Amino acid sequence: YSAWERMGLQARRLGRDAAAQAVAQLEQFKSMSDEELRIVYREVGMPHWETAPRPELMSALTTLLTWELLPLAELEKDCAQRGIPTSCNNETTADGKHSVLLSKLQVDMRVSLNRGEYEA
Repeated sequence: YSAWERMGLQARRLGRDAAAQAVAQLEQFKSMSDEELRIVYREVGMPHWETAPRPELMSALTTLLTWELLPLAELEKDCAQRGIPTSCNNETTADGKHSVLLSKLQVDMRVSLNRGEYEA
């Protein structure tokens, strides 16, 4: 796990299979040109894709990938740490709850990245 965690992954929280999947995806991101990486970043709905430096793109994509692969209980912890409600209204399945929480975290990240646009 320590080698994966040096890459910026929260491997212990992900578990072996999900961490291995994340490493494969991150290696793919690393092999992309800056333009290809910007396209991925834009496609996942992140702001400032035109000007964000490569390390910022990689950091955000690593976080998004981690959230996508985390087990529900770990995703709930990340929401709680950010003050995001973990209620999922009518969602009763684990997959449904995971999807709702992932969306909430993505919105929170977009708001955080855009905060500078509104504060001055």
